[in-house]
Amino acid sequence: PARDVRTVCLLPLSSGKDLSRALDYMCGALHRALQLMRVRTLLLSSGSLHEELDIALATFAPFGEIELSLHLAALESRHQLLLCRADPFPSDWTRRCLRNADLVLLVGL
Repeated sequence: PARDVRTVCLLPLSSGKDLSRALDYMCGALHRALQLMRVRTLLLSSGSLHEELDIALATFAPFGEIELSLHLAALESRHQLLLCRADPFPSDWTRRCLRNADLVLLVGL
């Protein structure tokens, strides 16, 4: 059921600039629409987490992995929905998004 969806992965199907711009727009519009419906939503990307946690996501050390897992669990407990924008290439963040997602949206042009 839809009420069980807590984490959504937005997975770009290519790395083109047009798709990146379209995904920027889609993520922003979806985030704003959900907030207008009073759904506590957070939009995450590898870049936003890197800035927030000040860790290099591409080089997870065991303690970095634990810190990231705890941080994501805390974010999920404070929000009704996490929108996780995956990288347009295979990365640790993309694998995490896919692994943790209750729903995966494939985004392409």
